[in-house]
Amino acid sequence: MATIRPIIVLCILLLAKSASCEPPTKLRLATTDWCPYACKQNGASSGIVYEYVSEVLADVGVQPEITFYPWTRAIRESEKGSVDGLLTAVQEEAPHLLMSREPIMNFQMCFLSRDDKRWQYDGQESLEKINLGVISDYSYGEPLDSYLNSPRSDSKVYVVTGANAVERLFEMLKRGRVDAIADDSKVLQWQAKKLKLNIKKFHQSGCMESHPFYIGIDPRLPWAREILEIFDAKFSDPTNRELLDRIVEKYL
Repeated sequence: MATIRPIIVLCILLLAKSASCEPPTKLRLATTDWCPYACKQNGASSGIVYEYVSEVLADVGVQPEITFYPWTRAIRESEKGSVDGLLTAVQEEAPHLLMSREPIMNFQMCFLSRDDKRWQYDGQESLEKINLGVISDYSYGEPLDSYLNSPRSDSKVYVVTGANAVERLFEMLKRGRVDAIADDSKVLQWQAKKLKLNIKKFHQSGCMESHPFYIGIDPRLPWAREILEIFDAKFSDPTNRELLDRIVEKYL
């Protein structure tokens, strides 16, 4: 009996460790209201990424539980461990998280200008020639973020806040209060569709570099790497990429 007991204890410990690495049935992810990627509203439309992640996790018995915050708070909540991770993450903004190797999809910041302005984005210096509408507490990436944080932009940039910020940007552009607005290309398309605007009536004034975003998971969780391996397998599956294309088409 004395020689059997250590073996039994070892088996129990190994089983306990194995069980602790099993992903949970509910995955708590924070995000921000970023339609059409993630939309804080009731009804069937909950956003491209929200729907996509829900679909790809369904056959492994994991249900995403999404909580919406202002983006800086969403990052803080993931740092504190009050959520399991971020639904739409980039390493630069959340270096404390483990990221999936495979991206969910790409985002790209673009500019729309008034048709009569015909301004074209060509690096940071070109931004100084216009009045630009942007959203508060929003990371656009470089070089726009550096320009927005510099004294040179003080009299040339108009900042909007609130849940209907993109709608207000379009209104400012239509009324000529700004010469151009900046946002992600799919956000601009989705908002124009929602407002029943023909986006082709505006001048597409160029884009910054396209960037991928990922699922980010708290590395302190014992099953963090296991759930990320599931995401990597799902996101690299061609069938699921076709599913994503269909979801995108539905929103845009």
